[in-house]
Amino acid sequence: MVREKGMMGDMFGNMSFDSSDEEDGVVETEPPEEEVAVGNVGDEVQLSATTGVNSGSEVGYQPENGPAILVRQIRERGLSFQLWPAATGMCRYLEMSFSGGGGGGESVRGARVLELGAGTGMAGVMAARLGARVTLTDLPHVLQNLQQNVQLNVEDVEACGGSLDVQPLRWGVKEDVGVFSSQPPDFILASDCVYYDTLFEPLMQTLKWLFGVGEGEKEKGAVGPVLLLAHLRRWKKDGQFFRMAAKWFNVEVVYKHPPPENVRIGVIVYKFTRKLSSR
Repeated sequence: MVREKGMMGDMFGNMSFDSSDEEDGVVETEPPEEEVAVGNVGDEVQLSATTGVNSGSEVGYQPENGPAILVRQIRERGLSFQLWPAATGMCRYLEMSFSGGGGGGESVRGARVLELGAGTGMAGVMAARLGARVTLTDLPHVLQNLQQNVQLNVEDVEACGGSLDVQPLRWGVKEDVGVFSSQPPDFILASDCVYYDTLFEPLMQTLKWLFGVGEGEKEKGAVGPVLLLAHLRRWKKDGQFFRMAAKWFNVEVVYKHPPPENVRIGVIVYKFTRKLSSR
């Protein structure tokens, strides 16, 4: 999850695709400036060689089958180093829909999955636990902790036939996206990535590149990857992103995660596919 004001790469998202601004329960406040991470790579917290791989880890998500997904949060480092509700909703959706078991669900086994704004990487780890080949991406200064979370879960992932890789990807920077052009993803995951409105356009541009929108002959072929975006609506302005997306993508609600007790709005998972006529 990249939430860095003024840096192309912020990746947080949360809201429903009802474009009306009349939805009850939306708390309209400004993003917490004091939580915005603006550190450089040289400011990284160094991992102690004596602490061991499980130091500071906690259960992020407990699947119905198998061991828990572990994460390490560093809350004082900012938003990209914390767990957020949409990641839990995404994990649950993936587990229910893509386990490929006897329930007739689809499978992501062997699929190429790219997670944008991965943050702690929990959603991507869940996909890898289902047998996918997952690349977790975020801003460069987030990658050290993301790699640590990979190490916390790599044995369980490999036992399930999946894999995890970590790569930098700044939103709105074409050369970062170009790394994935030779082997485009089958699925793109994004949890809590619609946050700062200043980053709506860089995120949308990144998605258009990944889907091949506006690239002539490439656009005439297959519809491209499927984007699964988990979102918890916090502000009315979130609707701007979804209205932007409607020009280029078909957007549908595929899952509504039950909200916690006494909370009116829960996480919603959206499925984005490219409109064949988008140019």
